[in-house]
Amino acid sequence: MMTPLEVTDALKKELTEYLEEYELPTRNPEANNTVTIYQQYIPQEQKNTRRNDNLEDSLYPYIIIRLLSGQDGNANQGGDLKGVLIFGTYDENDGDSWRDLFNLMEHVRQKLDSTRWLGGWYALAEPLRWEVPEEQGINHMQGLIYFSYEIGKRNPEVDWDGDNFQ
Repeated sequence: MMTPLEVTDALKKELTEYLEEYELPTRNPEANNTVTIYQQYIPQEQKNTRRNDNLEDSLYPYIIIRLLSGQDGNANQGGDLKGVLIFGTYDENDGDSWRDLFNLMEHVRQKLDSTRWLGGWYALAEPLRWEVPEEQGINHMQGLIYFSYEIGKRNPEVDWDGDNFQ
């Protein structure tokens, strides 16, 4: 059975492996961080201990895989789920901090678009859509990539030999 939870697990695995060597700046000029992938939300304990004012262990950069909605298909058809990847980057370079965000988003967009079948089971259901909200911090940037994947649906249980079969 292909469930929404399995899609987020497969997305996390795919992105973690793909971005394993990808690093972006933090507030510590001598250190970069790899991209941390979260599912649904940043855990509260991470928010408390990995704040951006902690020069050694910043939250940035990150991607949050968030499920938004889903819909079943017609009888004997699967459904689809919709979600969003939320990107967060930080850069001290005031004039060009947006470049890190767009570069990371494009990296991920191309990977998902070229993969099309996530984990060998989940088909990308529609084109990816991305946006960068207009309101941004000076050095903290956020962007979004909206996605949709096809998911399975259980077959109805039928008592083929019983009185209820028509």
